[in-house]
Amino acid sequence: MTLKEADAKYPKVWIVSFCTILSYHDSSKLFLTEAEARSFYDSLEGYHDKRIGQVHDIWGWSAKQGK
Repeated sequence: MTLKEADAKYPKVWIVSFCTILSYHDSSKLFLTEAEARSFYDSLEGYHDKRIGQVHDIWGWSAKQGK
C-alpha cells in the first residue's frame, strides 16, 4: 500500500505535542480537526517545545501515553 492509499483509507488525526524546559517527558493531545488542534497549539504559551502534525497510528500513540 502506498502512502497516498493509506492516507485515503485511514484518515489522519491531528496531534499537538508540548513540553516545558523542566519536563522529563513531552505531553501530547489528539484532535479530530485542524481548527481544534491549531486553537490548542496557539493557546500554549510558555512552553519550551511545541509541535503540531498529523498521525495515522493512534493506537501506537495511545500505547506510548500509557507508559
